[in-house]
Amino acid sequence: MSSDFPVTAERAPDSAAFATGFIGADLAGRLEGASLPSLPQVLLRVLALTDDDGASFAELAGLIGRDPGLSARVLSVANAPALRRGREFRRIDDCLTVLGTRFVRSMAACLAVQSAFDEVARQVECDLAGFWVHALEVAELARAIAQASGLADADEAYLAGLLHDTGQLVLLNGVAEYPGLLARLYEAHEEDGLCAAERQLLGVHHGAVGAWLIDQWQIAPALGDAVLFHHESVERIADAEALARVLWAAHAALATGDSSLEFAPTLLALPADSLASLRTEARQRIAGIAAALGVDGTALDVSLPLIRLKAAPPPPASPIDEMMQGMAFAQPLQASLFAVSSDEELMLTVRESARILFGLHRMGMLLVEPEHRLLSGSRVGGQSALLRRLEISLVTSPSLAAQAALQGLPLCSFDGSAASLSVTDIQILRALGGDGLLCVPLIARRQCLGMLLFGIAGAHWPRVERRLTWLSNFARIVAASIDSSREARAREQANEEALASRYRLRARQVAHEAGNPLAIIRNYLKLLERKLSGEGAALRELTVLDEEIARVAGILQAIGEPATRESGSEADAACALRPLIEELLDGYRQPLFAARGIELKLDLPLADSRVRARRDPLIQILLNLWKNAAEAMPEGGCYTIELVPGAYEGERRWVELRLHDSGPGLPPETWARLSSGQVAEGGAHGLGLSIVSELVSTMGGRIVCSAQPGRGTLFSIHLPAAGA
Repeated sequence: MSSDFPVTAERAPDSAAFATGFIGADLAGRLEGASLPSLPQVLLRVLALTDDDGASFAELAGLIGRDPGLSARVLSVANAPALRRGREFRRIDDCLTVLGTRFVRSMAACLAVQSAFDEVARQVECDLAGFWVHALEVAELARAIAQASGLADADEAYLAGLLHDTGQLVLLNGVAEYPGLLARLYEAHEEDGLCAAERQLLGVHHGAVGAWLIDQWQIAPALGDAVLFHHESVERIADAEALARVLWAAHAALATGDSSLEFAPTLLALPADSLASLRTEARQRIAGIAAALGVDGTALDVSLPLIRLKAAPPPPASPIDEMMQGMAFAQPLQASLFAVSSDEELMLTVRESARILFGLHRMGMLLVEPEHRLLSGSRVGGQSALLRRLEISLVTSPSLAAQAALQGLPLCSFDGSAASLSVTDIQILRALGGDGLLCVPLIARRQCLGMLLFGIAGAHWPRVERRLTWLSNFARIVAASIDSSREARAREQANEEALASRYRLRARQVAHEAGNPLAIIRNYLKLLERKLSGEGAALRELTVLDEEIARVAGILQAIGEPATRESGSEADAACALRPLIEELLDGYRQPLFAARGIELKLDLPLADSRVRARRDPLIQILLNLWKNAAEAMPEGGCYTIELVPGAYEGERRWVELRLHDSGPGLPPETWARLSSGQVAEGGAHGLGLSIVSELVSTMGGRIVCSAQPGRGTLFSIHLPAAGA
């Protein structure tokens, strides 16, 4: 085999820049808007699976992992900076966890629409079955080789095999001359001359284009290298990294037949007959998958996309045809966008839909703020910080975006809509990239709700311009989904306010009705106090009961009138913890602790223990935690109550309260759930801890829970010291 890639210096740190430089800026610009076609059978199955509530991520990931184009899409989006957040996703199932099934359904629907109305498809007939079968066979064999030899990660080897010829798909849709090249090679039975023909036409072969595509995702440089070198000679590949050798061997074993198997011992440390057996098993597995999907791969003798050029271009569509196409175009998009549940998900779905349908890779979004007559990016997540900070006046700004919003029409710097770009337009282009700026208004109910912004390469503009009507329809669908989402949120807010109003009314009624018997009980307690005037211990217990009843009444009143609480009351309050703890223990030591055989250990120094908090919420905190600790030690145990009045953090003084039981230990995940307010629906279990966490937070303090199985639970509560 001859070398298909020249000797180069050590790879540059910025691999994406290196690959772009290698294929050339002109070719990179032509490929920018190229789509990645997928096998129709796979798209239909994906759409069916995403509509099936019983389908699992594993099933969906397995199906997507059988299509190079769809796998490339999923990897590309999941590894976008807005989603990856420092991580790197190489497995399809990991990507699905990030993206969700709704987004994958939107992607599959857009790919189906794109394949139906793609301009390339109108000029040529393209059969991807042979290409698909070859990609899957190489992927299966690469995984088997990796497992048998231990040279590479098996999943990464599978992915390399699946994507090794993806450059052909990009060139098919991005370079007008490429379909003709493939057709000529097939007719002349010269498929082996593909790389040489590609270099003659473009200066590079499809392996370099595939590596460039992978490098744009900024994942696994070894994956791009393997794709880049899979057409090298056996002599040159011998000193390559393990993944490159595994992919090269899988491709060569399937492409060149038995004559090339002698390389197995030196490249892979595998006997030639072992590689032959692995190849046979891989072919059998893929034949079964192809049959299950209705693809007859055994009848195909070519691994390239099978191209048949149409004799004459199709006639221009009639107005009725255009209308019907527009309706067919809109339906799956509308269903997908209207199912979106958040602004970030909307942005992600719109961006990827525009990428698939129109080849527009650089997109931003601004929304109209009617009260200020501005276009603003502050409420749109998932885009650059510059666009989120951007505010464009709809009254005074000369920018292209403002003019498009006022006119309600798409405007582009390439079509002479602006004599020169404003400073704001240049800022947008710097954020998006591209040679020119396209602004497409989001119109719903004859009002502009916002703006889609696209940075466009000059070479790509003629193709986008021909689809401007469809792009405007796409923007209207996006606007309708935004409008619908706002309406739904407004209805939800109105419903919540109505429910809250009914709740407050019912709470006031409960507080009023419960207040009457509580008042009667307190009156009887007063009578008992007079009768027991000589019984000191009994009087102390009656006083505790009276205070507890008063506290219950106060809690009910606070529930019934939540708006009456003064926001500054905590700052003015002060309560001493030590005497409060001693006072409460007078009434609760026996029923909570002594009766259960729980030994109390107290460490309550005489130092100032006043905290900036009110008395009643502190009692709620203490009693909730004491009650939980007692219930955690039904067979007895030890409970320690410790005060640390002089805790400092910088110049700020805190009072620390430490409560330690010898129970089984609270699971960390349980505390994490309860402290964030997640209490089981309809149940009271854990409600006390949730209340404690909320009360401590309201006081400006913090609570930490640490527990070890069998060694008890420690709650450490830091409260701001009074006067600090």
